Amino acid sequence: MTDETKNTDGPEKVKAGRKRGPRLSTGGIDQLADALRQGRYGSFEAQSPFAATLFPLLKALGWRGTLNELFEALPHFASTLGMAELQNVLALLGYRTQERRIARLAEIDPRLFPLIFVTDASKPYVLTKDEAGGVAAFGGVEHDKVVLDDPMISGTAYVIDRSGEPTDPGRAHGGWFSAIGRRFQPVLTRLLLITFCLNMLALAVPLLTLALYDQVIPIRAGDVLVSLMVGGLLAITFDTALRMVRARLIAFAGARIEQIVGTSTFSKIIGLPPTMTESAPLGSQVAKLRDFDSLRDLFTSLLVTVALEMPFVVIFVIALFLIAGPLGFVPVGMIVIYLIIWWILAPRMRRAVLVSSRKRAERHSFLVEMISNMRTIKEAAVESVWRQRFREISAESALAHHWSTQISFLFQTLAQGVMMLSGIATLVVGVELAITGQLSLGALIAAMALTWRVLSPIQNLFLTFTRAEQTKLAIGQINSLMAMEEEPSRQKQSSGVVRAWQGGISFNRVSLRYNQHGEPALLGVSFDIEPGEFLAVSGSNGSGKSSILRLLLAMHRPQAGQITLDGVDIRQIVPSELRNAIAYVPQQPKLFYGTIAQNLRLSNPIASDEDLRKACQLSGALEAIEALPEGFNSRFGDQSLAQMNSGLQQKIALARAYVTDAPIILMDEPAHALDEPGDAALVAALENLKGDKTIIMVSHRPSHLRLADRLILMNRGTITKAGTPDEVLSTVTRGS
Repeated sequence: MTDETKNTDGPEKVKAGRKRGPRLSTGGIDQLADALRQGRYGSFEAQSPFAATLFPLLKALGWRGTLNELFEALPHFASTLGMAELQNVLALLGYRTQERRIARLAEIDPRLFPLIFVTDASKPYVLTKDEAGGVAAFGGVEHDKVVLDDPMISGTAYVIDRSGEPTDPGRAHGGWFSAIGRRFQPVLTRLLLITFCLNMLALAVPLLTLALYDQVIPIRAGDVLVSLMVGGLLAITFDTALRMVRARLIAFAGARIEQIVGTSTFSKIIGLPPTMTESAPLGSQVAKLRDFDSLRDLFTSLLVTVALEMPFVVIFVIALFLIAGPLGFVPVGMIVIYLIIWWILAPRMRRAVLVSSRKRAERHSFLVEMISNMRTIKEAAVESVWRQRFREISAESALAHHWSTQISFLFQTLAQGVMMLSGIATLVVGVELAITGQLSLGALIAAMALTWRVLSPIQNLFLTFTRAEQTKLAIGQINSLMAMEEEPSRQKQSSGVVRAWQGGISFNRVSLRYNQHGEPALLGVSFDIEPGEFLAVSGSNGSGKSSILRLLLAMHRPQAGQITLDGVDIRQIVPSELRNAIAYVPQQPKLFYGTIAQNLRLSNPIASDEDLRKACQLSGALEAIEALPEGFNSRFGDQSLAQMNSGLQQKIALARAYVTDAPIILMDEPAHALDEPGDAALVAALENLKGDKTIIMVSHRPSHLRLADRLILMNRGTITKAGTPDEVLSTVTRGS
């Protein structure tokens, strides 16, 4: 490391008062206790009785984590927080709950404490051991400790399981979706049992027909007819009831799987390293998510019924042989024909579905790209070029869909033809057997019904083959996604100790290349920053200034060299913990749909209203925000964001960084959209934060660069000059 890149004249108060290495604390226990003493969560606790029980429960559990993790787990609207939402919050914090019905309060084993007890009157309590070894209760309705002196109170106990994180199903045998399917094994078992009963009841119609033609009509037994009709009506009644139960189970499983797939895939995508998501075009990622949504229709389609019915086809084949003897070989022969058709056409159908899905995704990706860049397309007057591109992509998609549909219709036509052939063959063979006296008239009619029942699920399988292939493709994509390696999670690696970072940063011969064949963005970059020091970075476009910030945010990993924070290699720090220690102001501010207050609290959800006002005062945005009709509660979306003054957006982005109260602040051209008052507010804020926060600012403005303790100039990924701003800028002036 060269001398010119070392800091020799850092702020005196930094040298005297700061030490390398993070401070350690016990995290959530101490922070939560302090927050409760200060009454910072009174408004949340007042939202609902169940919300009031959360913090006492976590305190009793000895929860270890950060307050940010807690608030990230809370629902958006606390007023609707019930027991189900409370269970979801606990699950996000690493706790699982087991529900147990309690007839008497005295039945609860104290070894299960702490737990949540909800009375039959829907009053929640947190039960713990008191100092004397008895039961202490905190009432969610009373918001205070209470005495439950009635041992006969009944209700439901929710036992907290602290056994740790469940096994990640993403790498389970058979893939993630198979692991999720095993969770629904009880539901599947019930569905198969119900379907078995339905198939047994379905035998009633051919057996009733056989009895009518062979026994009732020949002897004219009217009393037997009445009994058979009553039995038939009972069979129809049970059949209808069972089908309704099966429909409810299928609907439940479908909704639950849709919710699990949706939340799990979203959580997975959010948890992937940035390099994995940034490398794929936005449109293709959205198209994949739309393919995942196709699983939603799986449980409302014919495919589920076909899958449940197929295992029981053998029942009707056996019944057919028992009733009609050799006539049973007719549907067996038709099944062989179906298998031959499947063997010939299925590979072509799979290829057609794959190509059609890919072309459809390309078309959707193009549309997303077009909408995202609509303004640029208009400004460049290239509408005709994009129309031509869309015509070509749309034509390819339509052609692929045409071939897929054509093969699908061929499947359906052949399946229908085989069904008609089986009916004719059954009649011909059956009549021949009846003429020779080997088959009765009743048995012939019953055999016809059983033949349709045998072949109907197989025909439906042909009709749903396209949907089956699309579903298989979507499941394969989900399994591939869920098998990807996520960024390390703080919840999975937390030891209960929270590090308070000081802000000392060191780059040691760091090199970065964004792609294998591109020029290096950084090459052998080395510098040290003491806690509380202000470093400015300047240089030409593409010189690697922003790359330094992206590496500090762990958005990329260097191919060579080492980056440390307070002496700890950042590769050993959980990315979320690292980013929580950094307030970042990007060159292009990103605001989200919601209120201004919600946008400001994105990186610090526990910030008070006064904290927001102070941050906006520091950024120069307070006056403009208070001039809005609803102030900090002003809501904006895509349209209002497009119409909002870019300077105000930049000020809100700066305020969001200030309200984070992180030890490190990274700024990438923070003044590029600011007016003169906004620039003055930025200068004042930097002067105020200097010495207290570690600041790295990328800028071209000499007035901003002179505020820094040190300045480094970059060119083509390397540091060309380093020193105090006056030294570096005077050198540049003489060189020009």
